[in-house]
Amino acid sequence: MRYIALLRAINVGGKRIVKMEYLRQMLADCGAQNVKTYIQSGNAVFDSTARKADTLASQLEAHFKQTAGFEIPTALRTLNELQALTEALPKTADHQKLLILFLGSEPHPDAAERLTALEQDGLEILLRPRELVLNISADLNEKRLNSMLWLEKQLGTWSTGRNENTVRKLLDLAKQSA
Repeated sequence: MRYIALLRAINVGGKRIVKMEYLRQMLADCGAQNVKTYIQSGNAVFDSTARKADTLASQLEAHFKQTAGFEIPTALRTLNELQALTEALPKTADHQKLLILFLGSEPHPDAAERLTALEQDGLEILLRPRELVLNISADLNEKRLNSMLWLEKQLGTWSTGRNENTVRKLLDLAKQSA
């Protein structure tokens, strides 16, 4: 099965450094094949015989902690899941950008209600079972959007964010490798 791994909070601000060569090796150590990485922020595409993404993510996280020496929460999506996500992304105008938060687990049952505190002109919110998509106007100055801790508190789970371009590049990479 083809997986896309999105690692949380590595290579940010010179901390929690994981070279992509090392990431490819750690994934291979866990049985991943045809491993490819994209940019330095912890994105990988690989094949695995594992059929349960949650079990595989737990195995990867345990191996990462043992070998890297710190926890690296990892969101996994299949090629089909990432394809469905990109098809559901809202269209953006020139003055807008998309931020996609990949969630570590399903959001809290009250997450949608909690996120209504953000509702305002210049922001479109799409809460999916395992992602939060924010369509943000360039002129929007919403401090809570810059606080992952605030967003994660509302969601009831950890997340790792990617922009639309990165998500589409990962999908292209996953399709090429298939």
